[in-house]
Amino acid sequence: METIYDTSLGILSTSLLFVGLFMFEPYNKLTEKYLNWKPFNCLFCMTFWGSILVLMYLGITPLYAILCAFIAEFTFRKLI
Repeated sequence: METIYDTSLGILSTSLLFVGLFMFEPYNKLTEKYLNWKPFNCLFCMTFWGSILVLMYLGITPLYAILCAFIAEFTFRKLI
């Protein structure tokens, strides 16, 4: 049961980490100037590729990166 909570907390926190990054104004200015290509200017792409790295570091299977990307995209749409 503890593994389920750890996995779900890891997925949710990784998703919200990337949503917070895309809400951060200096990151938006940086992507407009220097990093104006995918995956840096697309929340879904950035969350997918970034969460693969984060979830592997946390010891969670990287297949959950798809779920992270969807959660981040829908959360961002609700915030904006």
